Amino acid sequence: MSEPATDNREVVDALLALFEIDGVGRQRISGSIHDNYRIQSDDSEFFLKVIDTTEYSEPQLRSQIEFMDHLRREGLPVVETIAGKNGEPLAVSADGAHIGILSRWIEGKTLSKCAEDTPIEQMGELIGRFHVSSARFTPTDPSSIRSWAQVYAPPAGGWLMPFLQRSGFDQQTQTLITECVDLIRFRLLAYPSDRSTWGLLHADFHEENLIDDGSRTWIIDLEDIGWGHFLFDLTWPGILYAKRNGESAEYFKSLIVGYERERPLTQTDRETIPVFHLAAGLGYLEMVDTSPVDNNSPVARKHFDFAINWLRGHLPDAKLDRPVIIRVEQPGDETQIREVTVQAFSASELGHNGEADLIDRLRANCDKFLSLVAVVDDRIVGHILFTPAAIENNTATCHGMGLAPMSVLSDYQQQGVGSRLVEAGLKALREKTCPFVIVLGHAQFYARFGFVPSTEYRVECEFEGVPTEVFRVLMLTPEGQQWKGGIAKYRPEFSEC
Repeated sequence: MSEPATDNREVVDALLALFEIDGVGRQRISGSIHDNYRIQSDDSEFFLKVIDTTEYSEPQLRSQIEFMDHLRREGLPVVETIAGKNGEPLAVSADGAHIGILSRWIEGKTLSKCAEDTPIEQMGELIGRFHVSSARFTPTDPSSIRSWAQVYAPPAGGWLMPFLQRSGFDQQTQTLITECVDLIRFRLLAYPSDRSTWGLLHADFHEENLIDDGSRTWIIDLEDIGWGHFLFDLTWPGILYAKRNGESAEYFKSLIVGYERERPLTQTDRETIPVFHLAAGLGYLEMVDTSPVDNNSPVARKHFDFAINWLRGHLPDAKLDRPVIIRVEQPGDETQIREVTVQAFSASELGHNGEADLIDRLRANCDKFLSLVAVVDDRIVGHILFTPAAIENNTATCHGMGLAPMSVLSDYQQQGVGSRLVEAGLKALREKTCPFVIVLGHAQFYARFGFVPSTEYRVECEFEGVPTEVFRVLMLTPEGQQWKGGIAKYRPEFSEC
């Protein structure tokens, strides 16, 4: 994407002198709006970033270093900058045209080269840690730092309209882009912009900006930090990965798994992720537009085409802002619930194993059960069932509920429908003072709602061979929380399934 900048030996020598470093060897390793150098002295190696002050101001760079110091204090793997004369972390050239930032050189491999399969979950964890720490930081001069929100949700008078006017895109493409921007702006009106969702972003997380030195993975290239929603930082690696390797839903799922180990996503976050996939596409267009490459060159047009196809592909999911209604099952819903159950389980790894018939038997045989459906445009797209369960030991029995089965149509998965069903069901059971809920299912998914391994309460599953990590329990009342020990039993229909 970048055209090489001129290797200015005099500028580099002057900046190194301000750091009191005698560079006996140097290697220019990249450059677009700034130049990076690997500097070798007699006994050490350093990383020198030479920044053009027409692109980054001194106050902005000081705020970035202040943020990096904060991240380091909180234990994040960010390399410490080296102070020059008078303890200054910035070296400013005599004419004020360039600023140098020096740190030690990290010898290692980028994360993408550390294994055949890139450790995406590890990157997700680092992004999560970064955001948790960012939420606790306020710079001394907040106004000195750029706003990424003005890139991915451009206001009137921002960069977008001048870009479209000179882009040469046809009317259909321009309409697509403006529709995406309008949708982003509209959906973000309802999305919270407080310190739980908003802070300083790295704004360029990807595998090439993470260096593994054999003992830990370092976060590098922090000069693009700016204000924005954390979800933009989370979706940005996805579009960069797609450009190199083709889009992969599994890549983003792995990123989310790692991210939630450090910063669990809320239901609102999950519902808004498709909007931030569009935001990543807008950010990509702006990145190409502001690069040194001529917008009419074949290289730039190739990148523009990629970003436009990305927007076109993600717009339908982002437009899924039709309300998802969660309600109690009603007479006449049975056929649609069966269809949803069969389709969802047939598409799963385990396949359909009679879950639809099990629901019919439970509905017919249970006096007390809770059956909820998720409805979009009068169509049932998801279903969850809670039926009586018990925990028995030698002295007593505690009666609660078992969650199973739950299903969501394939086209509506990964959009928060299942989470909405679980949350609505648990809310209703709490109101009924149900002591507990047991479930056999994905450990990380159910952990979001407070389910813990049943072993924490010395409770075992009645079914043999069930892995302990997938059999979980949520104690909803003091009665349930005080319970210790026993065998958890579902309705007998489950044994017949």
